Amino acid sequence: DRAVQPALEQFRRDIAPATVRICRFHRPMTYAHGLAYALSFARGDVLFISHDMELTPACVEALLAAAKLDESIGVIRPTSQHMDWANKLAVAPPPGITALDPLCRFASEVRKHFQDDIVDWPILIGDAMFIKRSVIDRIGTFDPRFVGFMGAIDYGLRVGRPGFRQVIARRARLSHQGHAT
Repeated sequence: DRAVQPALEQFRRDIAPATVRICRFHRPMTYAHGLAYALSFARGDVLFISHDMELTPACVEALLAAAKLDESIGVIRPTSQHMDWANKLAVAPPPGITALDPLCRFASEVRKHFQDDIVDWPILIGDAMFIKRSVIDRIGTFDPRFVGFMGAIDYGLRVGRPGFRQVIARRARLSHQGHAT
């Protein structure tokens, strides 16, 4: 969407001029291709979220804290109200929360409630993930030959082969509108 690029450019200019890189493909790309490209030029850990998610400071803080719990943790997924393949871990907000401030307060409450509770999960849910640099250095990027979320499943399988864990950090909560394209 052409309206997004000016917002990203302003974010880069005002918030993080040295660390934000904006990429725009000239033709449609698959999910796995876009992630492969992004991971190929990343220099540190990577936090990826889909376009239909709202990220809160409490969620980012919880993801960073979970990453420090154990060096074997390689990929961390936050919770949300839509958790493909992990519905039993979904955390829905109270009804009526639509504005950012109440979402931030709710995310902070979730962070306090779950403390350092992480759950090893066998299937990578690729719509939001924190990937440690050590994983990218070891196994590379997503395989662009996959379509849909099969790229995430493949990546998750490759994450586990050298012994990295993929976990869901129950205390890291973001808002996910779900099923948007």
